[in-house]
Amino acid sequence: MLKKILLILAVLVLLLLVAFTAWVYSARNSEDVAFLNEVRYETGAHRGAEFCGSCHQEIYQQWRDHSRHAVATTADSVRDVISNLKEHTIL
Repeated sequence: MLKKILLILAVLVLLLLVAFTAWVYSARNSEDVAFLNEVRYETGAHRGAEFCGSCHQEIYQQWRDHSRHAVATTADSVRDVISNLKEHTIL
């Protein structure tokens, strides 16, 4: 009896997975989201945080105003460490 229940559950999970995959595939290929597949800039070209912020204003402002990551490469302490590494590292 337990094996029969487990088999039924496995089949149901498989059917749900197939249905979900079909839904994702159809959503990805619909015209409503076609713009998401358009490349806005050349692949590999980093435009910086401001570029992302042009579409994602709220999260960009939170990141810019409250994140240590936003100033990670411009903080004096980080610049001192990088300078020290360049001076004392043989490449």
